[in-house]
Amino acid sequence: MINKISFLFLFFLSLYIKAQNNDFISLKKDQYGNALSYKFDKALNNEFFFWFKIDYTEKNDPAFSSNEYYINAKCDNISSAMLSYKNDWRIDDEDDKVIEVPKNDIIYVPVKKNEKIYFLFDKYCK
Repeated sequence: MINKISFLFLFFLSLYIKAQNNDFISLKKDQYGNALSYKFDKALNNEFFFWFKIDYTEKNDPAFSSNEYYINAKCDNISSAMLSYKNDWRIDDEDDKVIEVPKNDIIYVPVKKNEKIYFLFDKYCK
């Protein structure tokens, strides 16, 4: 009986730890007091993908509580582009689905050294 309880405890503990690893990692706040964070998704040969999230204060944005952007970053020219996004409205009657950016509208822009996500290139481009 003790073995079963120990097994269940360890099983749920490992699930909890894994769930914690899937959370967004804080990048601190921007100049307006909004919380910035990211969540790594995957890396391929010369690129990586991640979610970038902005949690707004109600003062700064009364409509959105947060926005999440799915970003593709290119290592060879240190650029990134938004592939999809999700708006989380403060009023729950709005649809909070993930919206894909049309392929013709995807634009890669350079990421400068002073931007909050620049360190990700050092971390994931090898």
